[in-house]
Amino acid sequence: MRGLLLDRDGTIVDLHAPFIRIAQRAAALFSQGDPSLEDALLKAVGFRSDSRRMGVECAFAAGTNEDVIARWQPLLPGTSRTDIQEHLAAIDAHEMAEARPIGKALEVIEAFRKAGYSLGMATNATALSAHASVDRLGLRDALHFVAGCDSGYGAKPEPGMALAFCTASGLRREQIAIVGDTPHDMQTGRNAGLGLCIGVLSGAGTRTDLMEAGAHVVLDTLCEAAQFLRM
Repeated sequence: MRGLLLDRDGTIVDLHAPFIRIAQRAAALFSQGDPSLEDALLKAVGFRSDSRRMGVECAFAAGTNEDVIARWQPLLPGTSRTDIQEHLAAIDAHEMAEARPIGKALEVIEAFRKAGYSLGMATNATALSAHASVDRLGLRDALHFVAGCDSGYGAKPEPGMALAFCTASGLRREQIAIVGDTPHDMQTGRNAGLGLCIGVLSGAGTRTDLMEAGAHVVLDTLCEAAQFLRM
């Protein structure tokens, strides 16, 4: 492998704490004090209000803001799509500013860079959110490619972001591995014909979720990828 395409949430930074807060804050905002509506909004996106983890069934964990909007609009007939989108973006920006790296993920990314790997990040968050995270985490010099769901390549599990990384890096598809925590990440790698799909258990997906979606191997965290690839 000569290139790595990394997911963000659940792979580089913590997924659970910030996205639980995003889901709860957004549902509270749009329900305007109606506990029944708040509960219905959370259930519509596949999240239980008493949960401490985000699973792959939750639209906030594996989907895009458009997925959340599609599930919430029928429950919010008096709220426009634009209003939902703008409020979600504002809440996301606030909460993701506090998202912490998983273990030594940043050190591992730097080690991959020094070893000569071409590195990219592909997330189903917006491009604005993705680039803000890259700058906050100090990864601008390490990453050759950064894309969000609205960067023009489509969202995962479509292959567009992976194929765009192939072009940006100048590498063949079989020279690139994708690393992520959800079935969408593994399906993106398979759909794009990448050489290796590495699932990690630091986010939303279980080992079964990831293997059934096409992972070649499932590791605990990104930190183990360096050992697996014998870097």
